[in-house]
Amino acid sequence: MDASAIEALFTRSDGQYLCARWGRPIVPVVFGVEDATLATLKGAIEAVVALAGHKMAETDPELGVNLMVFFFRDWQELLEVPGLDRLVEGLGPLVARLQSADANQYRVFRFDQGNAIKAAFVFIRMDAALQAVSAETLALSQAVQVIL
Repeated sequence: MDASAIEALFTRSDGQYLCARWGRPIVPVVFGVEDATLATLKGAIEAVVALAGHKMAETDPELGVNLMVFFFRDWQELLEVPGLDRLVEGLGPLVARLQSADANQYRVFRFDQGNAIKAAFVFIRMDAALQAVSAETLALSQAVQVIL
């Protein structure tokens, strides 16, 4: 197998890569959870970052934070977050599409010039299915999906 054949396995039809690595230390912030759950999420992110051989930091010099995780009950709540529409392009139509699809999670990535992950936004709508999942399982699965 040559390089172009392997590259095709990891490329979408529009030419964007299916996978990318973080290009900077991860600086997370979580919204919409209680303090006890926050500790669980922090532990899950730290564990996955360590397993991936990556790094975390206290602040991103350019962005402040680069991994924003939002927990909520209704997609419309995202439209009420001040300035989120400036961070996530097309937020209004995205929320309408996710609501229409009855989605319970979505991730948005921003990339730097070298196509490494620069920032990620994780949206978790706590529907009945996700409420049935333990906080530990949900935290680990979300950390894996956004970091790896």
